[in-house]
Amino acid sequence: MPVNPHHLYQPSLCPNRHGQRGTPHLYAGLVAFIGSFRLRAIALIAMANNNRDWEQEHASGKLDFLDRPHEQLRHAVIACMISQHAPGEVIDLGCGRGHQLAWLRPEDVTHYIGVDVSASALAALVPSTIPTETVLSSIEDYHAPARDIGAIVCAEALYFLDDPIGPLVRIASEAKSVKAIIVSLVAPNQRKPNWRKGVDPVWSAFERSGLNVIDKVRVESTHAGIGWDVAIYRAPGG
Repeated sequence: MPVNPHHLYQPSLCPNRHGQRGTPHLYAGLVAFIGSFRLRAIALIAMANNNRDWEQEHASGKLDFLDRPHEQLRHAVIACMISQHAPGEVIDLGCGRGHQLAWLRPEDVTHYIGVDVSASALAALVPSTIPTETVLSSIEDYHAPARDIGAIVCAEALYFLDDPIGPLVRIASEAKSVKAIIVSLVAPNQRKPNWRKGVDPVWSAFERSGLNVIDKVRVESTHAGIGWDVAIYRAPGG
């Protein structure tokens, strides 16, 4: 059964996309948009293709569906998790245009590092009052700074890695310390059961990893017919 994030995260503690504390209607108005379901389905067909040209896809607008309102649900939940469990510096792996950054509050996040393979995506990073830097790199090739990190975030990217765990653990070990690793993956549903081919191996890898789960939430847009599972793990040594 889907979990209502309000049952797990107090809305008064959760930031909205403008960096303000949320209300009991944090997600009101975010679940009425249906249009990107087909585009996301097309994108996920290619989950196993590790040779996709992400620069071309961002520059051409093929991934513009990620801007749509209901796609922001997972970012709101991740912002709540950071606020409550892993404040501090954030490393956002596969950040794209930085949709997550729009939901983070300066009170919770001291510095934001957006990592992506697409220069076009990084150039379009949303403006923020949070000190921000970008790194043009794949997840596998990225190296973390030797600083204290609050959270390593990887949303909607682990489907495309041959090893979804190894790079995250390595990156966490390179930092001075890391409080948590936060992961978001699309939730398979009856209309798109084939999505399990990309999702289940990733969650299975996390189960085998020995990382301790702090919490796991499913957030859904019933209107758009799509949902996401968001999990936060205690980082090794965190």
